[in-house]
Amino acid sequence: MVLPLSSGSDVIDVISGNILGNATSTGIISDLIAAGKQTAVTQILQTSVLALNNDVAANESDVERQNQRKEIREAVVAILANSSTGTQDLEMVTSVLNSATEFQEELSPETQEQAAVLYEGMSSAFSQQSVNGSQTDAETTAGLLLEGVTMLLDTRTIYGSRALHSAPTNHTLQTEVKSAAERLLGTVDVITDVMMNYLIPDTPPAVFTTRKMNLALSKSSPTHTTGKSLSLDKGENSGNFTIPADGKLSTLLSNTSFTTIQVMLTEKNPYIWDLASDNLTTPMVSLTLRDDLHQRVNVTGLTDPVQIYISNFNPKVQKTEENFTLNVVDLDSFNASLSDDLCRIMKFNSTEGRSTILTILPLTLNLSISVMEIQNTTDISHQNITSNGSSLNSSNNFTYIFTSLPTGVITLGFCIDQTVDNFLQLNQQCLTLTSCPVTLETQLYSAECMYWNVTKDMWSSSGCQVGPQTSPAIVHCECTHLTAFSGSFFVAPNFVDPFADAALFLTFFSNPVVVSCVILIWLVYFTLLTWATKQDRLDKYRGGVTIAHENRPDHDYSYLVCVITGWWKDAGTTANVSLSFSGTRGHSARHCLSESVPGKQCFLAGYEDWFLVTTPQSLGELRSLSVWHDNKGKSPHWYLSRVLIEDLRTQRTWTFLYSDWVAVDRGSVSLKLTLQPCSLEDLTGHTNQQFLFKSSRDLRESHLWLSIASKPSYSSFTRVQRLSCALCLLLMTMLTSLMFHGIPTDDPADQAQVGRLTLSLSDLVIGVQSGLIMFPVNILIIQLFLKAKRRPRGATPVTAESKNKTEKKSKKSEKKYSVDSLEKGEEDEKDDSSADEEEEREVAKEDGILPWWTVYIAWTLVLSISLVSSYFVMLYGLKFGYQKSVDWLVSFFTAFFQSALVTQPLKVIAISLVFTMILKRPVLVQGGKASTEKMSKQIEVTDNRQGHYVPDPLSRRLMNKIRQKLKLEEEIHVTLRDMALYAVFVICILFMAHGHRTVRESLMVQQFMENTFIDPRHPPIYSQGSGYSTDILELQNVVNVELFWSYIKERIIPVLGEMSLGNRTQLGLVSEYFLLGKYRIRQIRIKEDSCDFPNDPRMKSMIPGLNCSGKYWMGNEDSQDYNLTWTKPLPQKLKQIPDTWSHRSSWSLKTLPYEGMLSTYSGGGYTVLLDGNVTQSLAVIQDLQDSSWIDYRTRAVFVEFTSYNANIKMFCVVMIVFEFSNLGALFPAYQVFTTKYFNYGSSLEMFTAFCEILFVIFALCFFYLEIKRLYYGGRAKYFRDPWSYIEIIQIILSFSIVGLYLKRIVSVSAKLTSLSSTDEFVSFYTSIFWDMTLNYVLAFFVFLVILKFFKLLKFNIRMYFLSQTLSIAKKNLLGFALIVVIVVVAFAHFAVLTFGTVLQGFAGMGESLITLFRLALGESDFPSLKLANSYLGPIFFFLYIFMVQWTVLVMFMAILNLAIEETKENMSQMKNDLEVVDYIYNRLHQLLPKCH
Repeated sequence: MVLPLSSGSDVIDVISGNILGNATSTGIISDLIAAGKQTAVTQILQTSVLALNNDVAANESDVERQNQRKEIREAVVAILANSSTGTQDLEMVTSVLNSATEFQEELSPETQEQAAVLYEGMSSAFSQQSVNGSQTDAETTAGLLLEGVTMLLDTRTIYGSRALHSAPTNHTLQTEVKSAAERLLGTVDVITDVMMNYLIPDTPPAVFTTRKMNLALSKSSPTHTTGKSLSLDKGENSGNFTIPADGKLSTLLSNTSFTTIQVMLTEKNPYIWDLASDNLTTPMVSLTLRDDLHQRVNVTGLTDPVQIYISNFNPKVQKTEENFTLNVVDLDSFNASLSDDLCRIMKFNSTEGRSTILTILPLTLNLSISVMEIQNTTDISHQNITSNGSSLNSSNNFTYIFTSLPTGVITLGFCIDQTVDNFLQLNQQCLTLTSCPVTLETQLYSAECMYWNVTKDMWSSSGCQVGPQTSPAIVHCECTHLTAFSGSFFVAPNFVDPFADAALFLTFFSNPVVVSCVILIWLVYFTLLTWATKQDRLDKYRGGVTIAHENRPDHDYSYLVCVITGWWKDAGTTANVSLSFSGTRGHSARHCLSESVPGKQCFLAGYEDWFLVTTPQSLGELRSLSVWHDNKGKSPHWYLSRVLIEDLRTQRTWTFLYSDWVAVDRGSVSLKLTLQPCSLEDLTGHTNQQFLFKSSRDLRESHLWLSIASKPSYSSFTRVQRLSCALCLLLMTMLTSLMFHGIPTDDPADQAQVGRLTLSLSDLVIGVQSGLIMFPVNILIIQLFLKAKRRPRGATPVTAESKNKTEKKSKKSEKKYSVDSLEKGEEDEKDDSSADEEEEREVAKEDGILPWWTVYIAWTLVLSISLVSSYFVMLYGLKFGYQKSVDWLVSFFTAFFQSALVTQPLKVIAISLVFTMILKRPVLVQGGKASTEKMSKQIEVTDNRQGHYVPDPLSRRLMNKIRQKLKLEEEIHVTLRDMALYAVFVICILFMAHGHRTVRESLMVQQFMENTFIDPRHPPIYSQGSGYSTDILELQNVVNVELFWSYIKERIIPVLGEMSLGNRTQLGLVSEYFLLGKYRIRQIRIKEDSCDFPNDPRMKSMIPGLNCSGKYWMGNEDSQDYNLTWTKPLPQKLKQIPDTWSHRSSWSLKTLPYEGMLSTYSGGGYTVLLDGNVTQSLAVIQDLQDSSWIDYRTRAVFVEFTSYNANIKMFCVVMIVFEFSNLGALFPAYQVFTTKYFNYGSSLEMFTAFCEILFVIFALCFFYLEIKRLYYGGRAKYFRDPWSYIEIIQIILSFSIVGLYLKRIVSVSAKLTSLSSTDEFVSFYTSIFWDMTLNYVLAFFVFLVILKFFKLLKFNIRMYFLSQTLSIAKKNLLGFALIVVIVVVAFAHFAVLTFGTVLQGFAGMGESLITLFRLALGESDFPSLKLANSYLGPIFFFLYIFMVQWTVLVMFMAILNLAIEETKENMSQMKNDLEVVDYIYNRLHQLLPKCH
C-alpha cells in the first residue's frame, strides 16, 4: 500500500496523522486494524518507523520533533503489542519493533517495558515453531530477535544506571532495574534454547553478532567439552575461556549425552543493581553449560580453574624507568654483593581484595630480579628482600602478582640479584667496562577478577584470582566455577616519596636531564634578576610626571601632557623634543621636554612620558599642537604614536593622533608636525591605529613573559616581581605536567575525534585539575603584589637633634613652597638633595586595598612554591628515567613555548581586535598620572630655568644636507650588511654544492665502470673456465648484431652475475659493488613499412620482396604485442601479463626518454628482465638470439642496471645504448651516473644539512627584500637596474633548488621502497634525472652567486671604471657582434656545402660553427681542408683567418679604446657619484681592520 504525501507536508505530521490520527480522522492504521488487514498495518508501520529514524539524523537537535517522534514510537509499540502476531509475521514484526526501539533517548520507560513484554511474547512464538524447519530461517529470526533484545537490554542498562546514580539508595528502584534486566536475559535464554535444537554436536558454533552483544552457541559431547577453548571477539573487546580437563567437571557431564555451550560477550554490564558494578572496567563475558534436557549445569569447586581472558578498555599504563650502575672489578665477578644502590622501593595505594601487579622490563641488559613487600623501608639491602627472583630477559617480562595486600600505602621493593650466574649473562661489551649502566622499566597497577554470584545476587571475587598473564591490555582470571565474569583495573598514579625517594639524587649522573634543567632555570632566573633590579631602578627614575622646563611660577593653569612613543624597532629618539599648543583663548610657550629633567632619558620605544605644562590662563578649546625635535644624537629619528593633553581643572582631554615617523629620512620626511585634536568619533574611526596601539600596549603590560622586558615605567608591578611570578608559574606547570604525565586516557570509543585532534574526558579532567592547582595560587600572588599599599616611611626616634632638623626642614619647606618666595625669585634653596628629587619623580601608585606587609606574604609564597616545585620536579625526573625524562622535557617545552609565544599573544591580539574593531571603543590612557599635590610641590623648581634655550626646527637646507648624509650612511650600512650576509650565504651555497657531492669519488667510480664494461682490461670470473670466450671485447668494437650478442654474453651477464653476489670476502673484479635488484635489456623498434619505397615498377622488379625501414622517431615506434616472434602480432590488449614480446609504455616502465646520437628515444619498449643467475640469463639470451629478437626493425637496445658501493655509499646508474641505423651500422654509447642518496652520515654532512636550512632561510629573506625593494622603489626604478633581473633569476633558482631537492628525496624513497617490494626492474634513471637537474641548477646558481660579487664591489673605483666602460661600449659591441655573426654564418654555410660530405667537422651547421670557433681560437686543421679540396680549402682557410682573427680583433680593440677614452672624460665630470663611491670606500677602510 502506497500512501500519498501532499506537497509541502512534513513527514512527521503525515506519520503522526496515519498512526495517531487527528481531529478529523482516527488514522489509517485504526481503519486497517478495524478491517483486519494486519499485514498492511505492519508494512505501514515499517515504512513509518524507517522514515522516523531518517528524520533523527536530519533534525537531531529539534526538541519538539524529538517529542513527536517519542510519542509516535510509543504508539507503534502499543499497536504491535495489541496486534495478534502469527509465526508467519514474526520476522516482519520483529524488524518493525527493532526499528522502533533503535534510538534509546526517544524511548520512555513505559515504552521500554511494553517492548520487553512484546519481545518476550515473540520469543515464545519463536519457540513454538517446528524444529523441522530450516536452520537458515531460524538463524535469521533468532538474529533479528537477539538484535532487538540486546539493544533494549543496553537501553534498560543505561536508564537504570542513571536512575540508580541520580537518587539515594532505593531498594524498590533496584528491584525494578533487576526485574527488567532478568526479563530480557531470560528472553535471550529462550531464543538460545530454540537455536540449540538445530545444532549438531561437535560442529562449529553458531555465532550471532549484534551491535551490543556477541553470542556463540554450540553442542559438544562430554569428552570434547573438557579442555575446550572458546573465544569471542567484538571490535577491540574480546573474551576467551579455556575449560579445564577437571575430574569433577567430567563427573558432572557424564550423565548427559551432549552439552550445550553458550558464550556471551557484552560491552556493558547488565547486573547494575549491585553497587560493586561501578568498579568494573572490562566487558562482561559469561559461559553457561546445559545438559541435554536444557538444564543449567552447576559448575563449582573445580580442582583446576577455568582460564578466562578479558580485554581491558584502557590499555595504557603508567611507566617508570629505574637506572642502576653495576661496578665491575674483573671479568669473572663484580663487587656489589651487598650494595644498596641496586635496589629500589616504590609506594602504592593498595585496596584489599585487589591484586597488585608489578611488571619489570629490561631496556638494556638481561638480568634476574628479586621482588617482595618491604616492612622496614630504612633497610632495602639484599638481606631484607627474600629470594622471590625470576629470570628476566628482553623477550619475557618479569611479572609478580601480590594477592593479599591490605588497604593502605604498601611499599614494594626489588633488587638486581648479585650472583655470578646473573653477572655472566651480561653483554661482553659491558664486561670490559668498570661500570655498566642498566635501565629497567617498571609498570605498577592493580586488577581484580569478579563473577556474578547468582545465589547472593551480587558481584563477588570469591573463587577467582588474577592470573599470571594479566597485562594492561588483558585481565587473566582463574576461577573454579562458571557464571558471568568481568574485571576491575586500576592504574597507579605518579607517586613520589619526598623523603625516601631523596636517594634518587645519587643516580644523577645516569639521568641528569631534568635536574640539570631545573638548575639551569634557576641560574637563568638569578642572572635575569640582576638585570631586572637595575631596570626597576631606572623605571623608578623614568616614571612619574616631569615638570616642563619653561614653566613659570606665575603660571597657575596646568595641563598634563602625555607623549606616547611607538613600540617599534628604533622608535625612540635621542634628539631634543619640543612642543607648543594653542587654543581658542591663546597659546602656550614653547617647551623643550627632553631637558626637563637633567639626565633622564625620555621618549624611549613603547614608553609614555608625562609632563606638566603651565600657562597664564586657560587656553580654552585646544585647536592645534606643534611638535618638533632638533635631530641630535646617534638615533634622532622618532616614531610618535599620539599625544594626550588634559586640562587638570576641567578634566577635559584632547587626543592628537599621528602614528608615523618624525625624521628627515623616514615617514613624512619632516621634523616638525602640526596636529589637530581628534573627536570621539574620529578615534573610533581610526580602528587600525587603535588596534595597533591597544595590542602593543596590552602585550607590554598583560603578557607575563613579555612584560618582564617591556614593562611600562608607571606600573607598580615591578620586573623583579614579574620575573619571580613567571618562575613560580613555570615550575608549577612543570610539576603538574609531571604529576599527570603518562596517566592513561579514555577508551578510544569514548573519545571524540576532530580531524587529527583527539578529545577525551580524562584529558579535560587533567587539564582542569592542573589549572586548579596552578592558576589560583599564581593569581593570588600577582594580586598580592598589585593590590598591596606602598610601605610608609618609618619614623625615627625623636631626639633634640632630630627635632631641630625637623623644624628646620619644615621651615625650609614652608619657605620653598610659598607663593611669595616664588614671586621674589628666591634661588637659595635650589640645591635640594637628589633623594628628594627622586622621591618627587616617583610613580604615583594608586592606593591599594591590602596592607603593605602582604608583599612579604607574596614573596614567601613565590619562594616556597618555587623551591618545593623544583624539588618535586627533580624527584619525578630522576624517577622517570632518562628516556622518559627526555620525552617529557621535549613535549613540555614545545607546549610551553607554543603557549608563551603563540597562544598567549594571539589571545591578546584577539581581545584587542574585538575591543577596537567590533566594539569600536577608544583606548584610554591613564597610567602614570601624578597627584595634584605632588605636582604643585614641583612647580617651584621651574623658577631657575627661565632662560633655557628651546631649539628651533631645522631649516630645509640643513635637512637636505642631513638627508644626503643619512642616505650615504644607509648605503654604507646596506653594503656592509649585504657583504656580511652574502659571505655567509656563499659559504652555505658552497657547502650545499660540495658537501654531498664527492666529485673525485664519483669520477673514480665512473672510470671503474668504464674499465669494466666500456674499455675492459680483464675478463670476468664467470668467463674463466666456463667454456665461453675469454677474449676482451670493447664496447667501441661492437659494430654488428653478432658482436652485440657476444658482448651481452661475454661481458654484461658474467660481470653482473658476479656483482649480484656482493661477495666482499673474496676479492674479485667487482667484489666491492652490489647489483641492486634485476637488470634490464630494453629494445625500441619501428613499425613495419615505416618508410616510403620508391613507386617505380623497375625498382620493384629489380629488388623483389624488399622491406623498407625508415628512421626512428616517436611517431613511428612499434607498440604492438607479439606472440613469440615479430611476424605474429596479437590483437590489442590481449596479453594480461607482459613478456619479452609485449610492448610497455614509458609510464609503466617509469623511464624517461633518451637523446641519442641518431634520434631521441622514448622510455618504453620491449623488455627482458635478468637477474644474477648467470646460467639462466645466458639461456634467456640464447633463446632471444635464436628467435631473432633483434632484426632489421630494431632501432635501439638499452642495457640498464644500478649498482651500489657500500664503502662510499655511492649509487651508480649505468645505461649502455646500442643504436641501429637504417644504414646497417651500429653505434654503441653509454651513460654512467654516480651519486650519493644517503647524505647525512658524517659530521660534515650534518653541517651541510644545517647549511641547507640556512639556505632556505636566506632564500625567504632575499625574496622578502626584493619584494620590499620593488614596493618602495617602484617598478620603473626596479626594472631599470640590470641587477634586478639577476636577483629575480637567483630567487627563482633558490626555490627551484628547494623543490628539486624535495622531489629527489621523494623519488629516491619511492625507488628504494619499490626495490624491496617488487620483482620488477627498478629504474633509478628518474631519480638520477632529478639529481642531475638539481646539480645543473645548483651549478648555474653558484655561477650567478659568485658573479654577483661584481655588484657588491661597485664602490671600488676600478670596478666602477670597468662597468662604465662596458656600459658605453655595449651598443657598438652589439652592432659589431651582429656583423661578426653574419660573417661566421656565411662561412659556416659555405663549409657545410663544400666540405660537409668529406669532413666530420663540417657535417652540419652545429658542427661547422663549433669548428669555425675553434679555428678562430687558433686550433687549425689546414691539412684536412687541403685534402678535402686542394683549391677551395686553402682559400677558405686564409680568408677566414684574415676576416675573423685579424679584422675582428682590431675592430674590437678599437671600440674598447674609444669607450675607455670616453669613460675617462666622463669620470672627470661625475664628481658627485665619485664622491659617493669614495665616501663609501673611505668609510669601509675606517670600519674594517687594515690588512697591512
